[in-house]
Amino acid sequence: MAEICSNPSCSEPGSRKCGRCKSANYCSQDCQKIHWGAHKGACKANSQSNAPKANCYILRATPQNPDAPVLDNIANQIEPFNLSNLGNEVAEKRQLERHLGWKRSIEAGKFYDHTGSDKWYYYVYGDARAFNNNSGLPANEAAGLICHQKKVYGDIGIVRSGPVGSEYAEEFEKMELVKAVQFYKTNDKDKVFSQREMSRAMRGFGMPGAGFGSSHVHTSASFSSLPVLELANPPTKPLPDIMATALLVIDMQHFFLDMTTTALPNILTLCAHFQSSHLPLLFTQHGHSKQQLTPPYKNQLVRRWGPNGSIATGSKDWRLLPEIEHVAKDHDVVAKDTYDAFVGTDLGARLERGGVERLVLCGVMTDCCVDTSARSAFDRGFETWLVKDACGSANETQHEAGLRGFGFAFGEVLTTGEVVRRLR
Repeated sequence: MAEICSNPSCSEPGSRKCGRCKSANYCSQDCQKIHWGAHKGACKANSQSNAPKANCYILRATPQNPDAPVLDNIANQIEPFNLSNLGNEVAEKRQLERHLGWKRSIEAGKFYDHTGSDKWYYYVYGDARAFNNNSGLPANEAAGLICHQKKVYGDIGIVRSGPVGSEYAEEFEKMELVKAVQFYKTNDKDKVFSQREMSRAMRGFGMPGAGFGSSHVHTSASFSSLPVLELANPPTKPLPDIMATALLVIDMQHFFLDMTTTALPNILTLCAHFQSSHLPLLFTQHGHSKQQLTPPYKNQLVRRWGPNGSIATGSKDWRLLPEIEHVAKDHDVVAKDTYDAFVGTDLGARLERGGVERLVLCGVMTDCCVDTSARSAFDRGFETWLVKDACGSANETQHEAGLRGFGFAFGEVLTTGEVVRRLR
């Protein structure tokens, strides 16, 4: 015998179950809509208690079945994988690397959910080759919808942060992730992310009306028009870091390949984080023209190292490493011919046009081009961070010397993890 419709004003048999919680019965879609206001609280509680949860999910790069419903296709790509060290970013990555056979992993992006909330992020981990179309890994179309790249290759792992003020949330349902992926099939991820980031920042400052939705889309003008001193309820926790920040990756070229082994995966992590956070990335590429490599050697670096110890523009040594080249093709690459990336280039003008206030530097060599460019940025008024595990030099002694000299007088020396956490 069919149960009675859950809408109190209806006495018809209810054979139509609520698709989310499976605990309410309706005779028609109209009755379900009428009763939704009263039912939604119980629906959420029931669906959360009945559905299995995990603290991490793997989104597999499996072929799509063109005959299957879209949600079924996405759901079939997602499998739970509980991390034993949730909250420890390094341990999380190592566990995923072992499980998925990655040699190295990167943070491949972050995105908001499908509900309109701006209170947590989903963080994406991927193989270090996830954005390399020559990697041999299968394309992951679903991952491409939620990551900052249109093309993503291989399996990815996804965890969720906690509400504002906490780092990690409890376990979540697979269907939440399925719906988020489906949401980004028809919504512009960049636009959604920008709108919710603004809302998130405004709420952090205690500004009225902060929240995401059609009536709460804020522009930078509306954000800056509210004086901080007039806030009625100043926040009790640290304010969000909203200083305009850019990443500058120095000279990741074939000439310096032996110095990049440790730094490269961390640089890729930084690039992925800056891209997913819609923060500017810039790259430098060091090289000397044929004229500079011909006597009487007017360039001071050629005089110092000789033509055989210098990088000829257009040569194999001059090329960016393939992992870096893949990212850099969508961003500014500044050609330079001396240690200081600001000298003889338009780097300063580019940063000024972008309203950049802080520069995060990484790359090679720590004690030559990276340190010199970082000090030059400091002298030009930029707050400057140097990322120690995303830099490399000829040996550890030179690397540490560059870090000590910079950290003493010019800016902060941070790890990749510290930079990512500060800019979340």
